[in-house]
Formats: sequence, structure tokens, C-alpha cells
Amino acid sequence: MGNCCVKPNRAGFIASSRIGSSRGSKGITLSEASRSRHGTVKTLGIALWTLTLWAGTLASSVAFARDLGVHGRLYEIEEDNLLDVLMARAQQEVDSGRWDERVKEWGEQAKAQTARPAGIELPRADKTASHLFDPSIIVPEDIRDAAGNVLRPKGTRVNPLDYISMTRTLVFIDGDDAEQVDWMVNQTAQEPDRYKVILTRGNVLDLAKQTDRRLFFDQRQVYTRKLSIQSLPAVVYQEGTYLRIDEVALP
Repeated sequence: MGNCCVKPNRAGFIASSRIGSSRGSKGITLSEASRSRHGTVKTLGIALWTLTLWAGTLASSVAFARDLGVHGRLYEIEEDNLLDVLMARAQQEVDSGRWDERVKEWGEQAKAQTARPAGIELPRADKTASHLFDPSIIVPEDIRDAAGNVLRPKGTRVNPLDYISMTRTLVFIDGDDAEQVDWMVNQTAQEPDRYKVILTRGNVLDLAKQTDRRLFFDQRQVYTRKLSIQSLPAVVYQEGTYLRIDEVALP
């Protein structure tokens, strides 16, 4: 055991030397040990007080929980079942004969929308003009195969015309313009299968019978906007890795 000395002060004798091993290792003073024990006891006391308070609160909540019963008047639901109401109204329509009329009306509306979808009126080209369109896209994220290998990293520029070729020429016309319709028929007369005729406006069913051509419709102007077609008629075909768009002025 290490050395210990006692020094007098006003309150008496207080040990103030270190207690340690005789080998000179670090020790602690008696006053430090006392403070450490005091802190530990204080911490344990706070923890026990908190636990006791929590347990008391829980017990109090359980003890005072009770069924408060039902207050106020209760009423039965008197509204008719919505499904029953709808079925009854539908049956009334059938019994009165109006149901068949409505079905016929809906069919005619669907047929009219199919024959003449909502289109757009583009001006007729007053002079022949041409521009190129690059169909390349930027890959938004890594494209991987089934094994997880990266085929195309994010940010890669890919042009589909590097891998496939455009097999048919696209012809855009306004189906309500008789001169454009006649021009299209003459243009496609030799090899009609080489062309894909797309209407921007007009009655698809009537024109298909009239021209003996399979016709398509540019719904919501997807193609005309994408290809920046400003006037009609227009012809779109492949030129290298680009698409060439010719807007043709009719004679």
C-alpha cells in the first residue's frame, strides 16, 4: 500500500494523500472516491424515483378506466341502400324502354368518336420545306440484363436507327382537304404498302373506303408535335441516322 499522511486543518484531520500500489501506479484520493460513490447513489436514486412514478401513473390509469356507457338517443339508419337505389333506377329504364335508347345512343357516340377522333387543323404548306429530326434518346437509368450486367449506363445516347431501319414512309395529310387526299392517293398508287398514311383531321372510316387505303390517325397530335410538323401534306422518311421531314407545297 502507498504512503498516507494526515494533515490538520480547521475541521480536524483529513486524509489527503493518494492511496495506490507500492509500484507507483496511479491512484485516487479519498475525497475523489467519496464523490464517485455519492454520484452513483444519486443516479440510482433518480432512476428508482422515475420508475416508481411511471408505475404509479400506469396503475392509476388502469384503476380509473371504466365504461362510460352510451349517452344520447340512437336512431336506426333509414336511408335506402345505394346499390338497391341504382338497381331500381336501372330497372325503371329497362321497363320504360329508355335503356335501349340509351345503349343505342352510346353506341353511336362511340362510333362517331372512332370514325372522327379529335384532330387538329394545320395550314397547307405554301412552300416546300425540309428539316431533320434526330430520334436519339438519353438513357435515364442503367439498363441491365437478367444477370445484372449493365448493357447501357445511365446518360448514354442511343439512336434506334443504329439498330433498326424505318420500313415505311409516313404521309401526313388533312383528311378534310380533298386536294391533299387526291395527292396522297397519287403518291401512294404505285406501292401503297410502302406508305403509312396518317390523318391529322377527318373521317377515318369514310376515307378508308373512299381511297381503298389503310389509314391511321394522329391522336392528340403525338407525331406532328414530336416531329415538329408545321404544315401539310408532309412526308417522313429515313436519311442515315436521322428522319427527314418534307412539308410539300401542292401545285
